[in-house]
Amino acid sequence: MSKYDPFEAVSQLKSWIEKVISNLDQDNLQKEKERYRVVITTINNIKNLGMSVPDDLVLEKEKIEEIIQTEDVLKDLQHDLSLLATSIKQSLPKKSKARTQSGKKAARKILSVTFPDGVTFCENNATNTFLRSLEHIGLDKIADLEQIRSHGYPLVSKQKNIAANSLKMINGYYIETNSNTEQKAKELRLVAKQLQIDIKINVT
Repeated sequence: MSKYDPFEAVSQLKSWIEKVISNLDQDNLQKEKERYRVVITTINNIKNLGMSVPDDLVLEKEKIEEIIQTEDVLKDLQHDLSLLATSIKQSLPKKSKARTQSGKKAARKILSVTFPDGVTFCENNATNTFLRSLEHIGLDKIADLEQIRSHGYPLVSKQKNIAANSLKMINGYYIETNSNTEQKAKELRLVAKQLQIDIKINVT
């Protein structure tokens, strides 16, 4: 029987929540939010006139609130799980270690990325966090930033770098991943700066 890994369990749950959020109909959510503002304004106008608010209008308000709050609750849960994942990772025995020149072992560093929309990535290794963050930003957008390079080749490209030591392919794009955690964080900061995205990146 394989040993239970709480960090991996949390990571899988985070991934599931992210998929649920991405599957939400954003256009419909926006329409519901606009409808909610109209309903609230109508209710306030009725109250200001000293009249009773119709039950069907109150029910409509509650129905829309439930729809809108679903996304907010999921994002809050995803953020909390990311914090929990970081806490669990820091408390677990360091299994995967890299040797330094002195012969001692150094603990693997954790990469955490938080976006303005509340989405946070903190996977079981820096490469997975790096890849999911790039996907969230948009691989097509990053592929246009040819000035951002890794080992002399575009960080994200439709063209395969046959000389690369480590490449990941996602949705037709090749991504250079042969770098340490600090370098991945630096590349993410460069991408965010070029695309004017206010993201928070932590390496611990």
